[in-house]
Amino acid sequence: MAGTKRKAPAQSKKDAGGPPVAKKHKKFQVDDSLLDMDLGLNKSFSVMDSQLLADYLAQKISRFGSDLSSIEVSDLTVSANAIRDTTSWDEPRTAEKLPEFLEKFAEKPERLSSAPSAKGTPHTIIVAGAGLRAADLVRATRKFQTPESTVSKLFAKHMKVDEQTKFLQSQRTGIAVGTPARLMALVDNGALSLAKLDRIVVDASHIDQKKRGVMDMKETMLPLAQWLTRNEFKDRYVDEKKPLALLMADFQSPASGDFPQNQGRDRAGSLSVGNSAAPPQPSASHNGGQAPPENAGNGNGPLPPKPSTSQGKEAPAQIGVSTMLNQLKASIASAKEFALFLKKRSAIEETHASSLKKLSRMSHDTMHLPDHKQGTFAQAYTEMMYIHERMAENGMQFALSLHQMHDDLVELAAVAERSRKGWKVNGLAPEQRVAELETVLRKSKAKYDSLADEYDRARTGDTSRQSGKMFSLKSKSGPQHEEDLLRKVQGADQDYHGKVQHLQSEKHELVTRTRPEAIRALRDLVTETDSGVTLQMQKFASFNEKLLLSNGLSISPIKTGQESSGARSLREAVMAIDNDRDVNDYVAGQQNRLPPSSGEIKYERHPVLSPQQAPSSQQSQGPPPSQYGGPPAGQGHQQGPAPGRTSTFQQTGPPGAVPGGVSGASLGQGFPPGAGPPPPSSGQQQSGSAHGRSFSQGNMLSHGNDAQQQQQSFQQPSRNSALPASKFNSPTNSQGPPQLGALSFQNSPQQPPPQQSPPLQQQAQMSSSPHQQSSSQWQQPGQNPLQQHPPSGPASQGSGYGVPGPLQQPAPPQNRQSPPAQAGSMPTRPVFGLSLDRLYERDGLAVPMVVYQCIQAVDLFGLGVEGIYRQSGSLNHINKLKNMFDTDSSNPVLDFRNPENFFHDVNSVTGLLKQFLRDLSDPLLTMEQHAALIEAAKHEDDIVRRDSLHAIINSLPDPNYATLRALALHLHRVMDNSHVNRMNCHNLAVIFGPTLMGTDPSTAIADAGWQIKAIDTILQNTYQIFDED
Repeated sequence: MAGTKRKAPAQSKKDAGGPPVAKKHKKFQVDDSLLDMDLGLNKSFSVMDSQLLADYLAQKISRFGSDLSSIEVSDLTVSANAIRDTTSWDEPRTAEKLPEFLEKFAEKPERLSSAPSAKGTPHTIIVAGAGLRAADLVRATRKFQTPESTVSKLFAKHMKVDEQTKFLQSQRTGIAVGTPARLMALVDNGALSLAKLDRIVVDASHIDQKKRGVMDMKETMLPLAQWLTRNEFKDRYVDEKKPLALLMADFQSPASGDFPQNQGRDRAGSLSVGNSAAPPQPSASHNGGQAPPENAGNGNGPLPPKPSTSQGKEAPAQIGVSTMLNQLKASIASAKEFALFLKKRSAIEETHASSLKKLSRMSHDTMHLPDHKQGTFAQAYTEMMYIHERMAENGMQFALSLHQMHDDLVELAAVAERSRKGWKVNGLAPEQRVAELETVLRKSKAKYDSLADEYDRARTGDTSRQSGKMFSLKSKSGPQHEEDLLRKVQGADQDYHGKVQHLQSEKHELVTRTRPEAIRALRDLVTETDSGVTLQMQKFASFNEKLLLSNGLSISPIKTGQESSGARSLREAVMAIDNDRDVNDYVAGQQNRLPPSSGEIKYERHPVLSPQQAPSSQQSQGPPPSQYGGPPAGQGHQQGPAPGRTSTFQQTGPPGAVPGGVSGASLGQGFPPGAGPPPPSSGQQQSGSAHGRSFSQGNMLSHGNDAQQQQQSFQQPSRNSALPASKFNSPTNSQGPPQLGALSFQNSPQQPPPQQSPPLQQQAQMSSSPHQQSSSQWQQPGQNPLQQHPPSGPASQGSGYGVPGPLQQPAPPQNRQSPPAQAGSMPTRPVFGLSLDRLYERDGLAVPMVVYQCIQAVDLFGLGVEGIYRQSGSLNHINKLKNMFDTDSSNPVLDFRNPENFFHDVNSVTGLLKQFLRDLSDPLLTMEQHAALIEAAKHEDDIVRRDSLHAIINSLPDPNYATLRALALHLHRVMDNSHVNRMNCHNLAVIFGPTLMGTDPSTAIADAGWQIKAIDTILQNTYQIFDED
């Protein structure tokens, strides 16, 4: 290759008048035949190994660094160990092949498309000699540019250092392309970091129109040497832990589509047959009287004198194998790229779908908490979240389909790549063998021509070209010398003729069989690969259409006239929201929270301030006897129950006036006949303050401020303490939720009993009320107004404000509910202790109400409680709730969405649920399937064990299946919060194993571990066994 100073060869021509023979001895002098100006390529680099490249660089540094000292020149020298040998690259060396070149010599090719997290820190730097060439290389490496990794242009063509500095500081750079001077400037100002650099690629072989490359100009060669010998690089060239690779690229301009010529690659033995020059044809006289073989120069011979028509047609076939190999490689690369796209798209869709589904569930659960808006809005919101879940499921299915397509494409590319490697060896080996035979043939032909010329001169006596040795004393005579030359010529002729025949046979085999087979097989592989990629692209388009259509139908389903009652669209669900109705329903639902009316607010002067007016004030406050339509006190006429007879602890039942009058005995019980009640004492005032709700009820019922009724209200606890109704008034029940016994007792029809004295005495003996002195008055039959005047008529239906239940005639058992806390009473609608089939036949609920309410309470208030289902609740609370469910499980006060209804103790709810499951007459998983479940749990294979349990669960009765499904989905939600509640799958299985499967006394100990294994498997595969919705 010529340098910038090219006058020396011309000077030699001028002085010697001939070719510049003085320059032939110079090392690495590149012949002009290796400079392809059409391609802009110096082809000598393709055959240089590491040592030759290092020597070439040293020569260039010595040439352009003449003004440098020997130490400075030594500092700019690059060791051969630092340069990586790239002579193994046998692909066409075009700029379009630069990405494949980088992938071949990169340890982790997949990281070429990524960039370090730090900005301005590339892993690859490509050094070019000029800005225009750098721009071409940037376009060639666009394949590795992604949104997270940029290919940066770092050269001086129309770009300033400040602009490039800002660009590097704002972008993550994976590959940087630039000129040596600009690269060093950016490194010196800190904009370009070399901390993550893995390789440096030098565009060494490119030449411009003046036959100059990056190493042929002083203004580029010295900066290149300074760049390659920076202190940051010298140690890393030989560092085994963090090596830095230095590659000398040899790529032509992408403007030419021709493959580079191979004359300069004799060292690699890759001289092609069709590109060799034909040696001169010897005449018949030079062949010892024999003409050369006819096929030595015809279209089928290896060395034709002129390109024939047949060779022109054969030329495309000569490169057919390499062409098809390149095409197959392109198809494989396309398949891999599309597979990578599908994999990333699948990951994006899967992440989006799972996030959308999780968000929909969380928002749905949060929206149904009591502190959020309910009504039509909640219903519409539920439908909206349901639509989002369907869209998430569609996205998940789409992601799975894309992942399957990715796997198919990866497998297709792997098969094609293995086949390509095999055919690359089998197809190119005959081509290489023919090329080697051509080289041997040319050498034989040259030797044959030389001996023939020498024999011709000896035969004709032409001694002008013979040396003086011919006339030495030891030289042979002319005839002898001619005879020797004749024998040599004849031997060379035979050798040449044999090589021609061998080459002809090998080439005939190559042209007729080997090459067509390789091309045909490679063509089939290309077709198969391209067809597979096209099929997957068609499936991708179809799946996209299916995804959009499914999402559209989820948002707005198509309805016909007969399906008007089907699922509503998103628009219809949102348009169905009635805010006014929601507000009105909410306000109406809060009426039961209204405090009891305290009557009209009046000023009452304390008797202490005017003690002389106390009797008159009480007299003025008492209502006239005619107000109740009955005689004055002391007469036994009574038309209905007294409104003040209810216990002051009893707070249920609707307030209202009771028709009829109040007898004197009822108003003056405990006082002498005809005497008015005394002023309230301090003890009575304290009692009234302790039971203020009874006081307000008395006012509301009587609609007056009668002091006698106030006195009577104060006396009610002592009067009713011996009655069975006092069980509702015990300190234990007074702190709990509203009792069902009182409500149902008020609504039960009563009949007047023929005799009340014995029951009163029995109740007095059984009562444990603290008011024993007051209750003793009720044991006197002569003073009991209820015995003398039992209630009758419609007034008895409001017994919540009248006579206590045990003083009346008992109703039939099926119509009367016992108080929840009463021991030994038989529940009218028992829930605990029955079978699920019995409950389903009676209540019509697939999942019993107690199970539904308990699950609802734990979902709302217990998922974040540590040790849920492991902690024990209050036994007292559990028994109360159990009695309430046995009394009336559909009562509104058993709505566990309000934590007050279960005493703000979610552990009591879990205890109640476990108690219900333990009390079932037949376990939830049934004793009939107990042995089968144990056998299924013993399978070691997880899939077989899951499928066996699934089959058994599907055979359960409908109530058992529905209850098990609801419980399993609920426990799976508990497992999802195990990071908070510490209750994982195994812990729950330990708790619910014996509870759900029951125990066989004969095998209880042996089956304990298998029961836990069975429940653990069911909980782990909840969504595979049961439908989520």
